Amino acid sequence: MSETKKNNFETLETSEGVVVKLSENVRGGDDALVFMEIVASAIENGAKTVIADLSAVKTINSSGLGMLVKAYTEAKSSGATFVLKNVPEKAKKLLETTRLDKVFRIIG
Repeated sequence: MSETKKNNFETLETSEGVVVKLSENVRGGDDALVFMEIVASAIENGAKTVIADLSAVKTINSSGLGMLVKAYTEAKSSGATFVLKNVPEKAKKLLETTRLDKVFRIIG
């Protein structure tokens, strides 16, 4: 297993796939660009599963949701799987309100 840190993201290669740990605030912007670079790189390097670990997330806005949707789309179009893990209750409610809980695979 190898671990790297880039901007507000920690990345860990595991037997489950590539885990990207998100920071407290998921708000898109520059973070979205870095996140998408990480996801694209993981897929290009052969990852079949990319897992976004939301355990540290305290706030997420519409741009942050858009970032996750874009990562899901990127993974799906490349034949990979994008999974949300350890989603806090507040974020779960937002996913349910937007019906994205029906789109994303959520574990943990």
